[in-house]
Amino acid sequence: MFGTKRAITAEEHGKIVARETNPERRDFYELLWHTGASQSDGAFLVAEDINWNTRTICYSRNRCVRYNPLGSSSALVRCWASQKSAF
Repeated sequence: MFGTKRAITAEEHGKIVARETNPERRDFYELLWHTGASQSDGAFLVAEDINWNTRTICYSRNRCVRYNPLGSSSALVRCWASQKSAF
């Protein structure tokens, strides 16, 4: 059986980013942190998932079953592929 899961803290994230020497991997970790994406969700992002005019990212969560807006100050959002057509 699986144990309890939790997100990493801001302090833990800072330590991970600080010790990462590969700039692409560090940027990937920052992307995950700011969007709330899992590693697999972030890895499958493509250019078509980004709307530069509205500054939004739209993608399907691999493990979600409903629309889940992120609501961050940078206006990044998560949404289902069916809603991509609006962009």
